Amino acid sequence: MLFVLVGPTRSGKSTFINTVLGRDVAIEGRVESCYSTTRSIANYKNLEIKDGENNEYLPNMTLNFMDTIGLGDTSVEYTDEEIQELVKAELMEKTKCDQINAVIILENPNSPAI
Repeated sequence: MLFVLVGPTRSGKSTFINTVLGRDVAIEGRVESCYSTTRSIANYKNLEIKDGENNEYLPNMTLNFMDTIGLGDTSVEYTDEEIQELVKAELMEKTKCDQINAVIILENPNSPAI
């Protein structure tokens, strides 16, 4: 299963991945930073999930995540439109999953949009 995470810088995309998996896989940004930690698209493939109660890996259950560059971040070299094109290219060329199961859109909880 492939999940693509998109959202602005500091919305918790990498933290979401680590939380779902029950361990640190994706590099998370520092709370005090307002700049994107993810500077390129990161693919996390064939990751096993831990059972929260027994702390054991679930059999026959692996997930794939695509962690994208934060949208709206003026410190990265790409515009939001270029980031969208990078995601499309990554999906078409490098991802071995045969389908996207979900696009997860995260928003910063302090955003005026919420």
